[in-house]
Amino acid sequence: MVGHIDLDEAIKGRRSVRSYMDKSVSDDLVRQVIEAGTFAPSAKNGQQWRFTVLTGEAKKGLTDVFRRELDVVSKRIGKENMGSSFGSCGVMEEATVVIMVWMLGRWVGRLKRTVLRRRFRTCFLRLIR
Repeated sequence: MVGHIDLDEAIKGRRSVRSYMDKSVSDDLVRQVIEAGTFAPSAKNGQQWRFTVLTGEAKKGLTDVFRRELDVVSKRIGKENMGSSFGSCGVMEEATVVIMVWMLGRWVGRLKRTVLRRRFRTCFLRLIR
């Protein structure tokens, strides 16, 4: 279980880490992270999150698609106007595990789960409190 810390300590000590070790991440730790994430506030308490965990070839498939699309957009608007998009893609490429958070019916519209599964050869994890 992830340890408990004081709220003030959590807020002041928060950091975004973009440097990763080449180590495997246990399924149990991934589940703990996702479960903790389900406690985040949501609009009107809708709690419509869905999580997709990507590793290995599935993660590579996603980052390859991102990089191709970034290349297309940068040719249209100029790489100097892309901000940190390429860096963000690099961060995902370096990570052992990528957890995608979806708000189905809102952010991705009506994209079907079966299409996502087929595209990324992965499954959705659904945690029920």
